Amino acid sequence: MTLDGVEVAGINKVNFGQYLGRVVTNYSGAETSVTIGSETYTVSNTYRLYWIDWTNKYGDGVGTIYLKADYSANNYELQQETTESAIDAVSASNALTTKIRNLNPGLYVGATPNPPAVNSNNMKAVRWLTNPSNWNDLKTGVASSIADKVNYIVGAPSLEMLMDSYNTHYGLTNGTMDTEGRDSTSPRTKLAYMYPAPTGLNNYGYVVGPSNDHATAVDGYKYSTSSYTVQTDSTIDSVYFPGDDCFYWLASPSANYDSAVMYVAGNYGGLVYNNVYNGTHALCPIVSLAADVQL
Repeated sequence: MTLDGVEVAGINKVNFGQYLGRVVTNYSGAETSVTIGSETYTVSNTYRLYWIDWTNKYGDGVGTIYLKADYSANNYELQQETTESAIDAVSASNALTTKIRNLNPGLYVGATPNPPAVNSNNMKAVRWLTNPSNWNDLKTGVASSIADKVNYIVGAPSLEMLMDSYNTHYGLTNGTMDTEGRDSTSPRTKLAYMYPAPTGLNNYGYVVGPSNDHATAVDGYKYSTSSYTVQTDSTIDSVYFPGDDCFYWLASPSANYDSAVMYVAGNYGGLVYNNVYNGTHALCPIVSLAADVQL
């Protein structure tokens, strides 16, 4: 694998966290725009190593590699994927819901109830982000030896993959969720998600932590994380926190209300937040690659 222009060998499940966020320099030539319906969206063609799925958590096979496009300055509203009436993301007859389930596995574990139909606008927006037929043109121009290994491309990472990547890269996987107040000098703290939400919060999608809103948070969870909970560093600039006044969508529903999906916010020092539908943020597509790809 070539990261930041340097050939790296021996990446494994123990050490891969240190390489997350590095530019995959030979995944090059990808399109920088994609047309969906009547709208054209501009995205970055700089892709970084975002996750390696050693446990098949995201359903594409053990060892699947995920790349994430960098932030772009273009801000876009989400569309709503309205094909078929079922919007609960569990209908076996609806092929468009498959990647919602794959990328948001915490929503569909065992007997956990799926997000209710009242959340329809939210789930339609997530389905638009996770429908591969909308995004696969972005592999046009990529060398065939790599493009042939693309499982699919979707419009944004999920909340779960963001937190898995962030916590692993910064060595926070065994940490506890610190709900104390935070500022620019606070050490990084573990990010966490929950579904279903604890009693006292809406149960339409994910709640997240740490939240230091002690008056209304439940067990440290609420609809957004605390200020300064998503930070980055110069080595992996923009992969998690793209910078002040920069925002990018996450392909995951929020529990706040039926039109709110999750996003990474570039204010208050960086945090994970929910947003009313029709907000305008960047699109940072995710590429799922077969485990045997030669990057």
